[in-house]
Amino acid sequence: MRSFHYVLVLVATTLLSACATGPSNAPELIGEARPAIAKTEVRIYHQSPRDAQAIAHLRTTYALAARTTDEQKLAYAIGRLQHQAARLGANVIVITDVDRVSSSAGMIVRGISSEASNEIVQANPYITVTATAYYSSSIGAGRAK
Repeated sequence: MRSFHYVLVLVATTLLSACATGPSNAPELIGEARPAIAKTEVRIYHQSPRDAQAIAHLRTTYALAARTTDEQKLAYAIGRLQHQAARLGANVIVITDVDRVSSSAGMIVRGISSEASNEIVQANPYITVTATAYYSSSIGAGRAK
């Protein structure tokens, strides 16, 4: 029983330290922010419109829910990016990178007793999405490209 408590404390400490040292998801301003708009007005493009003014580099991750598919994680992460962009007044985001990251934090160790062999099972990977937020005067609500 004592070894179980030791392992529990070790796992909790590892998870907390991973959260504290993880990448920052704060937007990096590279232009002038504008008044906030509704998240539903932010469009996703493959490349920036010609008249677009860059506002910020955005980054977000999604790692929760072990039963969530990669597609669901990606959709949730993009929704977070749209929310960040809307708060900065950007009406366009261009996704620049989608990365599936595995971490040693959250590994599950089976067979800790001396009678069983140890086995490490990788925790559920998370999705990291980066994008650039733009403002384009030619983009109106409902006109996604």
